[in-house]
Amino acid sequence: MNENGVDPSVRSRGTIKANIQENFYNNNNKMAEKVRDQGLNGLVNSGHRSTQTGEEHLPSSAIAKTAKEIAHDVLFWTVGYNNSKPNDTYSKTMRRLVTEILEKHKITFNGMMNKLDLSELNGKETVNGCLEHIFTDHEVNWGRVVTIYAFGSRLMKHCQENDMNTLMDKLPDYVGEYVATKLGPWIHKQGGWDTFVASFPDKNQMENGIWKGLLVTALGLGTLATMVAVR
Repeated sequence: MNENGVDPSVRSRGTIKANIQENFYNNNNKMAEKVRDQGLNGLVNSGHRSTQTGEEHLPSSAIAKTAKEIAHDVLFWTVGYNNSKPNDTYSKTMRRLVTEILEKHKITFNGMMNKLDLSELNGKETVNGCLEHIFTDHEVNWGRVVTIYAFGSRLMKHCQENDMNTLMDKLPDYVGEYVATKLGPWIHKQGGWDTFVASFPDKNQMENGIWKGLLVTALGLGTLATMVAVR
């Protein structure tokens, strides 16, 4: 176990692919404004509801530990370094949502990667600076929590494509630590990670229209895209 309480065995290595994407983002400001204006309104409301589950009584340290475990599971899984099944429903749900968001907002994320000045020297500073811009209006909800993991996952792919292996190893720590430190108290107040799972039931349990509405946007993504564009 490393210092974050995560088994390093999940980091089974595959072949690094030097496949740099050349998708240029031509409508960044327009897309950013559109995404920002839309929102997961249902999640804004559900974020203030607690569920009577076991985890809401757990100390914040346990919630922080789960935040870090989710980061390591999802980010390494995204780049193919973790092919095992998720250990819990939290990682399983986050994998599903991150996959959906990255697919639905591929152009936006590709545009951000093309414009982002990211290196192994400024990695932590750049990542934390970007994540802070998701919450410039001080609004926190589960949709934005998912956005953090989605952005981190896309950064992992970017590092993989550009052979930034050292930074790729550190990214899950940066993302997990950010969620644990900045959002841990909020997550605890909502009832813990059980509330997160309850807020995003499997799409087979929901009407297609509702599910598509939830995943059309990720709150804070527009603000993030705009910030990256002007860096």
